[in-house]
Amino acid sequence: MCRKVIEAKDGGRDTLEVWGDGTQCRSFMYIDDCVLGIDKIMHCNELIATPINLGTSEMISINELASLAEKIGGVKLKRKYILDAPKGVGRTQQRQHDDQEHPELGAQHPDQ
Repeated sequence: MCRKVIEAKDGGRDTLEVWGDGTQCRSFMYIDDCVLGIDKIMHCNELIATPINLGTSEMISINELASLAEKIGGVKLKRKYILDAPKGVGRTQQRQHDDQEHPELGAQHPDQ
């Protein structure tokens, strides 16, 4: 999304293409937190061959992400929603991170 905003601004375009309706949600995290989480998972014998969702509990919609990227980029773009494009998991089916599922990883909560 950030790349799309930059390309639109640099290219003098006023439209931002959004796959889906923009209500689908995602969880984002800082790369340092991601690397730390991967390291903990890799060094935890109890989790061998166990599926893990590494993320945060804070969800942001694609529309919210687009607005944030526009604000940072100092531009306001018209949204062109591509409703037949792949959109992944929507609000009603969002994947939710649950750090209580694997307490052995020592989940950290910076806001607490």
